[in-house]
Amino acid sequence: MNFWTPANIQSLTLGVWVVRPPSAESFRAPVEGVATDSRSQVAGRAFVAYLQAKRIAVSCDMRLSSPAMKAAFIDGAREQGADVVDYGMLGTDMMYFAVCRDGLD
Repeated sequence: MNFWTPANIQSLTLGVWVVRPPSAESFRAPVEGVATDSRSQVAGRAFVAYLQAKRIAVSCDMRLSSPAMKAAFIDGAREQGADVVDYGMLGTDMMYFAVCRDGLD
């Protein structure tokens, strides 16, 4: 099932989410009152579907909301068929290194 439909693209790009395809280097979202677990799950599915990714990396920052958002994103990515490597809490440069080192999509 292709989850990257025009309706989903619109809901993910109206100031709620930033998913930067085609290179898809990161997924970012404002947290307070906007980013919810269900939206994170939808974003995970859309991320994998659009990129047709088989193996992706996920990490987060130190915000209190990050673990729940990350878990929901991972659930969505796995529902879409991707293997997910969870690197825990990493800075962007460390994440880029890990993705290249481990040969992830």
